[in-house]
Amino acid sequence: MKPLLYGYMRVSGDAEDAIIRGLENALKQFAEDKGFRFVSIFYEYDSGSHKAFDRLSETLRQMNAQHVVVPSMGHLSGSHIVSG
Repeated sequence: MKPLLYGYMRVSGDAEDAIIRGLENALKQFAEDKGFRFVSIFYEYDSGSHKAFDRLSETLRQMNAQHVVVPSMGHLSGSHIVSG
Protein backbone atom coordinates (compact mmCIF):
# COMPACT_ATOMS: atom_id res chain seq x y z
CA MET A 1 0.00 0.00 0.00
CA LYS A 2 1.35 3.43 -0.93
CA PRO A 3 1.88 5.93 1.89
CA LEU A 4 -0.59 8.81 2.04
CA LEU A 5 0.48 12.29 0.97
CA TYR A 6 -1.41 15.53 1.61
CA GLY A 7 -0.81 18.93 0.09
CA TYR A 8 -0.90 22.35 1.69
CA MET A 9 -1.06 25.73 -0.06
CA ARG A 10 -1.55 29.35 0.90
CA VAL A 11 -3.66 31.05 -1.77
CA SER A 12 -3.91 34.83 -1.99
CA GLY A 13 -7.09 36.49 -3.16
CA ASP A 14 -5.43 37.75 -6.32
CA ALA A 15 -3.92 34.38 -7.30
CA GLU A 16 -4.71 33.37 -10.87
CA ASP A 17 -6.69 30.15 -11.28
CA ALA A 18 -4.30 28.84 -13.91
CA ILE A 19 -1.34 29.27 -11.55
CA ILE A 20 -3.16 27.48 -8.73
CA ARG A 21 -4.18 24.61 -11.06
CA GLY A 22 -0.58 24.30 -12.20
CA LEU A 23 0.63 24.06 -8.60
CA GLU A 24 -2.05 21.49 -7.80
CA ASN A 25 -1.02 19.38 -10.77
CA ALA A 26 2.65 19.64 -9.79
CA LEU A 27 1.88 18.38 -6.26
CA LYS A 28 -0.12 15.47 -7.64
CA GLN A 29 2.60 14.60 -10.14
CA PHE A 30 5.23 14.72 -7.38
CA ALA A 31 3.18 12.25 -5.34
CA GLU A 32 2.83 9.89 -8.28
CA ASP A 33 6.51 10.14 -9.21
CA LYS A 34 7.63 9.42 -5.63
CA GLY A 35 5.26 6.49 -5.01
CA PHE A 36 2.70 8.17 -2.74
CA ARG A 37 -1.09 8.11 -2.81
CA PHE A 38 -2.16 11.73 -3.09
CA VAL A 39 -5.20 12.34 -0.90
CA SER A 40 -6.09 16.04 -0.96
CA ILE A 41 -4.86 19.60 -0.64
CA PHE A 42 -5.59 21.87 2.31
CA TYR A 43 -5.93 25.53 1.26
CA GLU A 44 -5.19 28.53 3.49
CA TYR A 45 -6.98 31.58 2.07
CA ASP A 46 -6.74 34.12 4.90
CA SER A 47 -3.42 35.85 5.52
CA GLY A 48 -2.08 34.98 8.96
CA SER A 49 -4.59 32.19 9.46
CA HIS A 50 -3.62 28.64 10.41
CA LYS A 51 -7.08 27.05 10.27
CA ALA A 52 -6.32 24.85 7.25
CA PHE A 53 -2.93 23.94 8.68
CA ASP A 54 -4.60 22.92 11.95
CA ARG A 55 -7.11 20.78 10.01
CA LEU A 56 -4.24 19.23 8.08
CA SER A 57 -2.40 18.41 11.32
CA GLU A 58 -5.51 16.80 12.78
CA THR A 59 -6.08 14.78 9.60
CA LEU A 60 -2.50 13.54 9.68
CA ARG A 61 -3.03 12.31 13.24
CA GLN A 62 -6.38 10.67 12.45
CA MET A 63 -5.09 8.93 9.33
CA ASN A 64 -1.72 8.05 10.85
CA ALA A 65 -0.15 9.84 7.87
CA GLN A 66 3.25 11.50 7.91
CA HIS A 67 3.76 13.15 4.53
CA VAL A 68 2.90 16.66 3.35
CA VAL A 69 4.04 18.45 0.22
CA VAL A 70 3.98 22.21 -0.41
CA PRO A 71 4.78 24.11 -3.63
CA SER A 72 7.49 26.10 -1.77
CA MET A 73 8.49 27.13 1.74
CA GLY A 74 6.60 30.37 1.16
CA HIS A 75 3.35 28.42 1.43
CA LEU A 76 4.14 27.61 5.05
CA SER A 77 4.58 31.24 5.99
CA GLY A 78 4.55 34.66 4.43
CA SER A 79 7.62 35.52 6.48
CA HIS A 80 10.78 36.20 4.49
CA ILE A 81 12.71 34.39 7.20
CA VAL A 82 10.88 31.13 6.46
CA SER A 83 10.37 31.49 2.73
CA GLY A 84 13.91 32.66 2.05
